[in-house]
Amino acid sequence: MRLGQLILVLILAAFAAGGGDSAGAAESKSPSNKMKCVASVQIENDLFGSGEDNHFTHGTRFSMLVPASLDEDRNDCRPLRQLVKPGFDLVETFLPEFLFPRNNRLSFSVGQNIFTPDEITNPGLIQDDRPYAGWLYAGFGFVTETDRNRKRDKGQIFENLELDLGIVGPSSFADEVQTEWHALINTRTPRGWDNQLKDEIGVLPTYERKWLSPEYPFGIFSYDVAPSWGAAVGNVYTYGATGVTLRFGQDLPNDYGPPRIRPALQGGGFFEPNDGFGWYIFAGVEGRAVADGILYEGTFNRALIALDAKTGAQKWRFPVGGIMRASPGMADGMMYVGADDTKFYGLDAATGRAVWTFDLGRGGQQSSPAITEGKVYVGAFDHHVYALDAKSGREIWRFKTGGGVLSSPLVAGRRVIIGSTDGSIYALSADKGEQIWKHVTDGAVYSSPALAGELIYIGSDDGKVRALVAGSGDEAWAFDVGREVFSTPAVRDGTVYVGAHSSYLYALNANSGELRWRRYLGGAIFSSPAVSEARVYVGSSDGTLYALDRRTGAVVWGYRVGPRIWTSPALVDGVLYFGAHDGAIYALRVE
Repeated sequence: MRLGQLILVLILAAFAAGGGDSAGAAESKSPSNKMKCVASVQIENDLFGSGEDNHFTHGTRFSMLVPASLDEDRNDCRPLRQLVKPGFDLVETFLPEFLFPRNNRLSFSVGQNIFTPDEITNPGLIQDDRPYAGWLYAGFGFVTETDRNRKRDKGQIFENLELDLGIVGPSSFADEVQTEWHALINTRTPRGWDNQLKDEIGVLPTYERKWLSPEYPFGIFSYDVAPSWGAAVGNVYTYGATGVTLRFGQDLPNDYGPPRIRPALQGGGFFEPNDGFGWYIFAGVEGRAVADGILYEGTFNRALIALDAKTGAQKWRFPVGGIMRASPGMADGMMYVGADDTKFYGLDAATGRAVWTFDLGRGGQQSSPAITEGKVYVGAFDHHVYALDAKSGREIWRFKTGGGVLSSPLVAGRRVIIGSTDGSIYALSADKGEQIWKHVTDGAVYSSPALAGELIYIGSDDGKVRALVAGSGDEAWAFDVGREVFSTPAVRDGTVYVGAHSSYLYALNANSGELRWRRYLGGAIFSSPAVSEARVYVGSSDGTLYALDRRTGAVVWGYRVGPRIWTSPALVDGVLYFGAHDGAIYALRVE
């Protein structure tokens, strides 16, 4: 639910025609007999309410109302009307005259709406919430009013028929607009736009009807009431709605409530200037029945599947109640995996049969488990790190952090190292879950730690890759890549390989943090690299699996699948296995 909006309405009137009219003649004309061009600029944003981005988080719309009549005595912006006459005449031919009488207006609009889930700092795909989406559109319509009278002593009727055409998806530029705006006002950076809906043409026909009551006196003030109903039938929104708006003020302006941006409570860009200054405050309520549309849909494969490594044939399938975001862990014939249904499972690796189930609480998990000495360690969205008995699933201990734990744990000796979205990296005792040390960064930690020698390597949302001393948590060095680091570092032969949201893959000196090379790979890198003797393999959000020369960073080849690749490739016996957002799993013979 949107908690606040700012509505800016700028009313621009064209120059009056017929300068030779007498004063008496001018007074004899009602506002509806001398129609104006009206321009409206609307901005609605959560910043002006709670400041929390969720669902319909921002809308911008510019609209223009142009009188339909070409009669100079009734039209103050005849040249603009003449410009659009061919299009109007064409559409008017197909509409019954009784629907829109001759005192109607043409409406033209362009706009952009932005939608996000509640938690915009989570880079993963969020189930059971509105997806990231943008709607960029242009609209054309007819606006009419009937029974208008200057004294406002009887009711009036306002109707609006409009057709919006546009696009939903990356081509709406919603990602760029929200990201740059948040950078400008120095607030939370949205992380999940790589999950936005794909490009799709949107068609949105809408009809709205309002009844405006007479203007009732209330001391030196006045008020009116405007019940309404409307409907939209398209692939962007499909709904039926009814509501009411109350206005209270002085010399109530000749409109039907402030202009609003759908899917808000209905309003109109109609405005008829009068001779005085008027103002009002308003309140409204609306009930709406909503059917499916582009901005509400999304389906995902909720199952763990075991495939034959040589042939790709399915060996077994284990259905779960939510999206699986993390890689499974395997040890001693058991497989361990969690899902967004809040459950964490211990499965028989040979058959896929569930041996035990543990409830991780609110939100499930995105952390891949670590298994050692009969214990399974895993983080969860509910801010906890858990230690479970590998055979029975019994809870041994839990440790609460200050944020969701999407990082995967690293077991280093008797310590469990893990990051949290509270911006901290924790070292916990493996036996009891007690805190040994905590290192605080300047951003959420989604990256998972990697160990080489006495140093732990990990990235942070503050744009830095760090090396920490495993025993104390002290910082040995930090390298600033300039953008968020979700990728887990890979370390080999004194070099740290790590990707960043900047679309670069970096090779750093493991001892000093000095840059050896970097390579631009076309899209944000969430994938963690797989490193062989001669190559570095990594997936990119541009939909390509890259092979780079390990020593120079030169691209040797790229295998393009199209959809973004967030999974971390696994190299086994010369075969590279990875998954992509097209729902497929690939196996490439690379070495």
